[in-house]
Amino acid sequence: MIDRSTDQTVPEVTSADPEAPASRVTELTRGLDRALGFVAGLSFASNLIVGAMLPILPLFAVAVGASPRELALIVSVSAVATAGGLMVGGFATERFGPRRLLPAGFAFYGIATLLTSIAGSVAPILTWRLVAGLGSGAYIVGERLYVRQVADRTRLAFANGVLQTAASAGLIIGPVLGGAVADASDLRTPIVAVGIAGVVMAVVSMLLPARRRPDSADTPPASDAPVHLDRLGLSVLLLAEMALVAGYGSFITTFAPFAADVRRWSTTEIGIAFSLFALGNLIAAPWIGAAADKWGRSRVGAVATLPITVFAVALLFPISTAILYLLVLGAGAGVAGFTASWFATLGAATGGPQGGRAFGIVTSISSLGIVVGALLAGQLWEALDIRDGMAVTVVAMVLAGVFMALYGDRPRVPRPMLDPEPA
Repeated sequence: MIDRSTDQTVPEVTSADPEAPASRVTELTRGLDRALGFVAGLSFASNLIVGAMLPILPLFAVAVGASPRELALIVSVSAVATAGGLMVGGFATERFGPRRLLPAGFAFYGIATLLTSIAGSVAPILTWRLVAGLGSGAYIVGERLYVRQVADRTRLAFANGVLQTAASAGLIIGPVLGGAVADASDLRTPIVAVGIAGVVMAVVSMLLPARRRPDSADTPPASDAPVHLDRLGLSVLLLAEMALVAGYGSFITTFAPFAADVRRWSTTEIGIAFSLFALGNLIAAPWIGAAADKWGRSRVGAVATLPITVFAVALLFPISTAILYLLVLGAGAGVAGFTASWFATLGAATGGPQGGRAFGIVTSISSLGIVVGALLAGQLWEALDIRDGMAVTVVAMVLAGVFMALYGDRPRVPRPMLDPEPA
């Protein structure tokens, strides 16, 4: 059984007819606050904005004279800045609350993007992408901690799955929209539009209601006893997420070149694969999240790495494109399931006072795995072969599943992670 203090399961349906559609919908949405719909809409908007920049920023940087090395530096600076925003946001939420981080994150991102649009060289692009990354990190940690306040602790994985679905929809539409606007005008126009949208969403997000459910993971305990954090457990969760994002970093470094040069896929076929991955993420996130709430978040999160690993391995063999497309759809579902399970597990494990600080530290450090995975895959590709670089994805996903399984059904232990040791 799952320990009730950290990873509660969903009670059984008590309806007279649990098979009725209305009963299933009622049970699926039980323990959710209406504010979740608002924050899901903001998640869609934020990822739409970020997605619109994905195909544009590299082209814009090249247009102002960026070299391949400088392009890689822009990506790395943005990733490191996002990690910094996650950590700073985690500390700030204890003073200001997670709700205030959302407009701040949108504002930082929007203003920095507007300033990027007038850049005439690489240096200002680097500067403003650093600021935008800080805004993104602050928004992400605020968003996840806010969800922890407005959902029943036993429905936390499902709530994170809803958020994941909204984000995936934004990432599917955003790149298409950004590319279409650029084709109809020039490269600066979509960047200006994204900047304006970020500022507008900063204003909209200020309307997010301030509330905390009494049955949420963020609610302090009724007793006066302090909430202690499990250092070992949080370290295991950190390693699990770091392994997953390292696998993602190695995948985005090697997949497109491998598919084009070795499998002889066209650009369209590669684009279809990415779209199917996002589609699998979109469709599966809430359902796998609900399953994690019912059967155990660490268990479901570990199992969710299997379809990702299978797809990464299958790429290395002469398998038909149709089968690979089915596998990439499953891989997208696996990433969605792992992410929903992991955020819910971390949210429950860091509930109560000062939990935001621990939440920010873990998400910040683990997010740097993308840099580790990308660099390691690139080094192996250059020194050996692209297949060796792709093997990083396989190993990383296996490790992510192992660490998630090792976390298990951990009770809290009477030792604080961040407070000083008792004398």
